[in-house]
Amino acid sequence: MIRLARTASVLVAFSLLTSAATAYAECAWVLWENPVTISSLNPTKINSGDWKMNDSFKSLEECRKSRDAVRLVNPPPKVEKVGVRYSKYACFPDTVDPRGPKGR
Repeated sequence: MIRLARTASVLVAFSLLTSAATAYAECAWVLWENPVTISSLNPTKINSGDWKMNDSFKSLEECRKSRDAVRLVNPPPKVEKVGVRYSKYACFPDTVDPRGPKGR
């Protein structure tokens, strides 16, 4: 009887930990940075670099505030020179990878 109670308490503790971890994972947001080069010879041609993780947040609101703050410090430039470089920023859930699926 004691063994059954011990087993039940371990299962309850494990299920609580699992559900808490799942709830936390669903609330995570990642701020991604994407380096971009625009040619003034052909402004419609944009060479996009590889996405990089910049920071992570518990809420979408926090992620957007950080993204907007970074944009104020590093706004996209006007296309006046050949090879203008800047970074785009975007918030995605931690389950989304803008780099696309990984190959085997």
